[in-house]
Amino acid sequence: MFQIKKSYKKMIIYYLYYFISLFINYSHFIEFFMICFKKVTKQICDYKSVKELYLSAFPAVERVPFWLLMKKSKNDGADFYAIYDEEKWIGLIYAITDGEVIYVYYYAISEKERGHGIGVAVLDEFKNLYKGQKIFLAIEQLEEENAPNQKQRISRYKFYQRCGFLRLNAKIVEAKITFDVMAYG
Repeated sequence: MFQIKKSYKKMIIYYLYYFISLFINYSHFIEFFMICFKKVTKQICDYKSVKELYLSAFPAVERVPFWLLMKKSKNDGADFYAIYDEEKWIGLIYAITDGEVIYVYYYAISEKERGHGIGVAVLDEFKNLYKGQKIFLAIEQLEEENAPNQKQRISRYKFYQRCGFLRLNAKIVEAKITFDVMAYG
């Protein structure tokens, strides 16, 4: 058995006490999520909410007609999901896939659900859903310094970075708008 100096024992006990008290005092802030994905169809009860979020979360110039998303998601290669925390609807994600690569076109969490870590939990579960596949997404360019939403762009970039996505040295142009590309996997 090894010996611990008396002064180290006090320090270890102090730190253990400190971390235990932190956990006890702040354990009510730890949230657990039960994320699940349901295919978006006109029959799901949250169809209207999904459509409203899509129309409000993305600028008109970045959106394709909602009916086209619905039509494409009926075929292989396009997945349009309503996102739930248990049975509570919280957002949407639309992605295309070829079986090896996933490209997330649209991802949005309901405004009232943001800021509680649920966005990270959703992406973690999405990565599990497509385990072993590379996931790509596009974000607004960070270099556009005079952008009116520059803070939001940086915040979005940092969010995806926390979720394990890396910014690639690549750009993509959609509807005459240039985006930076990020990847996971």
